[in-house]
Amino acid sequence: MVGHLARNLGIDPALQEHQYAIAHGEEYLYAYFYYHRPDKDNDPPIPHLAEKTAEIARATAAAYVTVIPNLVLFKEIDVRPLLRRPEMRYMPKEIYDNEWIPENNAYVHKFQGRTYCQRRYPILQHLTKALQDAGVRLLVGTDTLAPCLVPGFSVLLELEDLVEAGLTPYQALRAGTANAGEFLGVPSGTIAPGQRADLLLLRANPLSDVRNISELDGVILKGRWLPHEQLQTMLNNLAVMH
Repeated sequence: MVGHLARNLGIDPALQEHQYAIAHGEEYLYAYFYYHRPDKDNDPPIPHLAEKTAEIARATAAAYVTVIPNLVLFKEIDVRPLLRRPEMRYMPKEIYDNEWIPENNAYVHKFQGRTYCQRRYPILQHLTKALQDAGVRLLVGTDTLAPCLVPGFSVLLELEDLVEAGLTPYQALRAGTANAGEFLGVPSGTIAPGQRADLLLLRANPLSDVRNISELDGVILKGRWLPHEQLQTMLNNLAVMH
């Protein structure tokens, strides 16, 4: 079982039944931190937040539950800055126009003029770091095609958010590589004999700055070398006007 938490039951059943993975970190807000709060828009500050966060992180680790923090969606609930990002030109016009622009965007209508996400985002950051420190296996996920997260590009944003939350670049990168292979039980995500040989070659070290994951020199995909210039040409052919 991989999914959200049952918000009417709290988090305990998911841990007791060893749910394989919780998607997303946001679910802890509804099923643990603010469980059974009647006014979800004006929840008071959480007393003893650090202790409460460390406690649930240890309980998650003890239950061997994997967590997908998905910080990028909660952080970027204001879609207007995202719509100005250059990767938007690769999204199909029908999705961009019918679902993502502010006047048609359900997220904008739901959260406009409210600070719900902004107030609670630091809680998710503290939780993510506590889960990592407690030994919980974390995975990279972005909930695409949620507005306005472009497949692939949103992973780069999530990696940055994980480091901003307190993970090292290595820990963030592992969440999107080796941890994913371990969780799925398939030989992928590491460089070793017998592994699938799909590799990124970078011009700069992502362990010193996780943003260097964007400094792409090329990709080896199924034994075929695709240089950066060829990949960019392929992307350019997908670009549409909005």
